[in-house]
Amino acid sequence: MKKAQQGFTLIELMIVVAIIGILAAVALPAYQDYVAKSKITSIVATASSGKSSMFDRYSDLGKMPAAVGAADGIDEAGSTTEGFYNTMNGLDYKSALAYARTDTTASFTVTLDKINGNVNGKTLKFTYSDAGGELKFDCEASANTKRKYLPSQCTVAAGG
Repeated sequence: MKKAQQGFTLIELMIVVAIIGILAAVALPAYQDYVAKSKITSIVATASSGKSSMFDRYSDLGKMPAAVGAADGIDEAGSTTEGFYNTMNGLDYKSALAYARTDTTASFTVTLDKINGNVNGKTLKFTYSDAGGELKFDCEASANTKRKYLPSQCTVAAGG
């Protein structure tokens, strides 16, 4: 009597390992892109959440808040923008944060870090402006930033 075969042959196991390897080679880059986009989207959502505090402060002062540490500054204790500034300054995926303003426009420029080799070092510029009585929020990525990493409300600077 012959014994029935038990288990898998070596070639069957090698085929399964090869298939898993191919799937992993395709899935890993897609997953990394997804993670990078989700991190950038969280930064954009944080910046967007500050619209009301920026515009409340704009209405109170009659102009955008001044620079950090100045009288009527964006980080002034007790102001509507203090918490928002602290949140932006505490972002996890940034290496630098710059704030600039004119009387009718304010902007944060965030230099991305610890996200993905394709976007680290790129910048996102968030602008809060008075467009003829309508308060507006814009997001612009630095030139040559790939669209696949950005949420739909962000544009890419000229040259990208």
